[in-house]
Amino acid sequence: MSDRVAVGAADYREVLEGNLTDNARTYPLAPFLEGDALDRYLKFKRRYPHLRTPDLPPAFEMTDYCSNLVAGHGSRVARKAVAQGQLAELAFFSGVTRKEVSFGMVEQFARLLSHLDRDGYMSVLLGQTNSGKTNFATLNAALYLRTTPDAHLVSNLRVSWGVENLDARTHYAETTKEVLSIVDDVPESITILDEMSTSANAATDNYDVVDSLYPVITDKSKLSTRLVVIGHREDLGDLAPSVHEHARHIVVTERVEQELEDDEFAAAFYRDADALEDSSAEFRVPDVPPVSANYDPDQKQDFEL
Repeated sequence: MSDRVAVGAADYREVLEGNLTDNARTYPLAPFLEGDALDRYLKFKRRYPHLRTPDLPPAFEMTDYCSNLVAGHGSRVARKAVAQGQLAELAFFSGVTRKEVSFGMVEQFARLLSHLDRDGYMSVLLGQTNSGKTNFATLNAALYLRTTPDAHLVSNLRVSWGVENLDARTHYAETTKEVLSIVDDVPESITILDEMSTSANAATDNYDVVDSLYPVITDKSKLSTRLVVIGHREDLGDLAPSVHEHARHIVVTERVEQELEDDEFAAAFYRDADALEDSSAEFRVPDVPPVSANYDPDQKQDFEL
C-alpha cells in the first residue's frame, strides 16, 4: 500500500458514507486494512463493548491486539502510526475529514489538538472571503469533539455531523447569554463565534464587548471552554482589540488556487498582532482538508452580544 490511505474502493466508500456503523460507533481504521485483517478488525471492534473489562482501554483501537493487527497487516501510514505510538490518534482523525488521511495530516492534527486540549485556549481566524475560515474553525471542533467524549460544541453556526453522538453534543446559540448558559452546563466545550467583525468590531469595543462578551473571553478557562472567533478581513482592523488581545493565536487562512486540481487551503498561526504584522508565523498547516460536517458558509450568522 502507498503512504496515502489505501483500501478497496467499496470498503473505503462504506467508511466515507458512514455505513460501517453500530450504534453510531464508526470503524475508523477500516480504510487502513484489507482482506482478513479488515474482517478481524470489524469483528472485534463490533464486539469490543461487550468484551471489555475495567482493565482494558476504552476503545478497541487502543488495545495491544489492534496495534499488532495494524502493525502486521495495515497500510504504510498505519504501520508508521503504530511505530510512533499514534494509532489511536490516526483512528480518531480518520473520521474528521472527507479527504484521505496521510501521516503528515495526522501530525498536523496532533499539533492542533495539543492546543485545543488546553482549557481557555483562544484563536482568532482571519482571511479573505472563501479562504476556508469557517471550514478550519469547524475542523477544530471536529478534532476536539472526536477526541474528547464529554466535549460539546457551542456556536452561532448551524453545524450537523451526520453522527448521532456528535450531533447530540452540538448546540446553536444566538446570544452571549445562551453561550454562557450552555458552556456552564457542560463539562468541556469549544465555542465558535462566526462573523464577529459585525458584532464585536472596533466601534462596539468600549462598552458592548467589554460588558457582554468579555465574561466569555476572560472566564474561558474557568468555564472549561476553548474559543474560536472568526473575523471578516485579512487583518485585525475590524475586530475589537479586547477580543484579539486575549487570543493565544491569530490564524490567517489562505486559498491556493490550482489549475488542474481542486484548490488547496492553508492556515498560518501567529503569536500576536506584532508577529502577524511581521509575517512571522509560529507554525503553518499547509494542507487544510475539508471537514466532515455540514454547514452553510454563505448563511448570515447572527449573534447578539
